[in-house]
Order: sequence, then structure tokens, then C-alpha cells
Amino acid sequence: MTKRKNLKKKGNTQSKLQKRVPFSSPKDAATKATSVFTIVRNALASPLLRLPLEIRHKIWTEVLGDRLIHLEYDYSRGTDADNKRDGYLSSRFSAYIKKYNRSAWSHIVCGNDCREDQSIEKVVYNRERGTEKVYSWRPHNGCNRDYRRMNPAVPLESHGYETMHLTVLRSSRQIYVEANQVLWSTNTFSFTRPIPFNCFMMTRNIHQKRLIRKIRLEMEWNRDFYVIGWIRSLPIGLVRSLTGLRTLRLQIVHNMQADAYQNAAKDPKFPEGTFRCDALQKLSVLPLSAAEVAVRASETMEIRSVPGQWTARDRKETAGRLRAMLLNPRGAEAFAEAQRKEEELRKELRGG
Repeated sequence: MTKRKNLKKKGNTQSKLQKRVPFSSPKDAATKATSVFTIVRNALASPLLRLPLEIRHKIWTEVLGDRLIHLEYDYSRGTDADNKRDGYLSSRFSAYIKKYNRSAWSHIVCGNDCREDQSIEKVVYNRERGTEKVYSWRPHNGCNRDYRRMNPAVPLESHGYETMHLTVLRSSRQIYVEANQVLWSTNTFSFTRPIPFNCFMMTRNIHQKRLIRKIRLEMEWNRDFYVIGWIRSLPIGLVRSLTGLRTLRLQIVHNMQADAYQNAAKDPKFPEGTFRCDALQKLSVLPLSAAEVAVRASETMEIRSVPGQWTARDRKETAGRLRAMLLNPRGAEAFAEAQRKEEELRKELRGG
């Protein structure tokens, strides 16, 4: 005789939310027949859907693809970043943002895309002194900084920024299936902080993760807090789920003394052997075909020459080593070997 399920457990089971899927076909026979009839009717009657698939693919790419998208998550200051199930992925954000945006997510389409190692020069005019100075800024520094300070009550389009028009995906089921693949596989998703990256990936289903082809990350290595944040936001399980990732654009902001770099560069395992590269070592298990890496100093270091700091040549050499590590065809084996040695070291410490 089978035991009855506890009512409390039964209620908890029914209250669980179903996992979101990109496409769910109707299971009822009558509903399925109606859905098939609607799809066939739209394909025959719609002037857009009557076009060849190749032309429709170009249209979806023009509307939703081939863009660099900067994503930001305006989480609450009181949110616990270590609690991945409660605060870390919840939509608890400030009442001011919730009143106007109704969402913690915001994004802009970059209008001035360039290489990560390229500097953007801006002329700043001083009215009091009547002089002009040319400053060198990091790529996309203005994109990531300007729109965060804007009033959320004013749409981003009013400030001259372009946003994605995702409402086209609601037109029909066939358009959603075709355009959704273009959205995830042709765009480059850019993140400047670990929390938005983790929130974005944890709320994506496995189908969407496999479709992602290009990602851009901006990591700050000056503070251990951000380094640890990136290590936690890139667990090996998440990295292995990004099976379709082929292009990685990486910008690292790090200020380092010249003497410290000269001593560290003598080690053949530099910078792979440092804990700052733990997150990048996980990414080396993926079969990347292209990696663009740039190591830059902070804005103040680039605007004025600070004595004792490592040179642009040193940063370029470090970027080359990181790129070689990411594109290593035996990256998965090297990571497994490093994990094995770390586990043996832990066992020795426990035994001692």
C-alpha cells in the first residue's frame, strides 16, 4: 500500500514554478492541430513569412543581430550578493527604479564599437583657463558610465542611445523561433560587473546558453572584492554549459608597480599561477576560436604618467600571455590537472 504524500509537501511541489523553455509545443491533439493550421496560414498569407528563409534571416539580423549590447542590473544595495537563490537573483531593487522601469535590467546598444586595445581620445576644454587637453579613455568607458547616472524616468532613447526592439519576437510563433536564434547567436553581450553577469546567466535556459557565441567582459583586478566576485560568477558548471561560445572579448583594468611586474614576470606561470586568473582558467576549457584581450591601467594612470607603474609594453605582454592561455587547445586538460593538484594539496593539509 502506497503512502499518501504529505499535504504540506504536496503544496510545496505544486507551488514550484515550471522551468522556462524557449519553445513549447502544445500537447493536446486539438490544440496542436489548431497551432499547425495557424502556422501554415501565416506562412502562406503573410508577405514577410512568404519570403525565402535566407532573406528572412538577413532581416532578423538587421533588426536584432550583430550588435554590442551593454547590460546592467540595478540590484538593491541591501541585497546579499552571496545568496544566489534569494537576494542575488531576485528583483529586489530600489523603489525609485521600480516605479519607472518596472525591471532591474537596463541595456544600451553600443554605437562606437572598437577594439579593446584601442584608446578613445577626447578633447576637454577648460573655460576658466581657456585651454584644451586631450585625454585617453578606455573603450566603452563612456557607455558603461554615462547611462547609469541618468534619470530612470526618462527613456534611454531620449538621451540618444539605441535599445533593442524585442517586441518583434511577440509577433508570431514562427518569427520568435527564427529571430530568437539570431538574437542569441549574433550579438555580443557585454558585462562590466560580476553580479549582472551572474544574474543574466542564471536566468537563461540551457538552449539560450548554447546559442550564445560572443561575450565581452570587463574585469577590474585592482580590488580583490571584484576578483572574487568574478571567480564566484564563473563556476565551472556554468562555463561548461556555454558550449557555443567562440569569441571572448576581455578588458582587464589593473594598476601594477613596475618592480612587482619585473619580479612576477620571471615566473613562467605568470599570470596563470595567480588567483586573479582563476576565472580565466575556467574559460580556457571552452573551444574558443578568437580571444581579444587588453590589459589597461585605470583612467587616472592613463591620463597622467605615474612614476613606478608598469609600462604599456608590460601590459601588452601580459595580455598576450592571457590570450595564449584562453586559446590553448589543451586548456581543458590543463585545468583538470590544476584541479587535481589542488585537491591533492587539500588532502595533504587535512592529513597534517
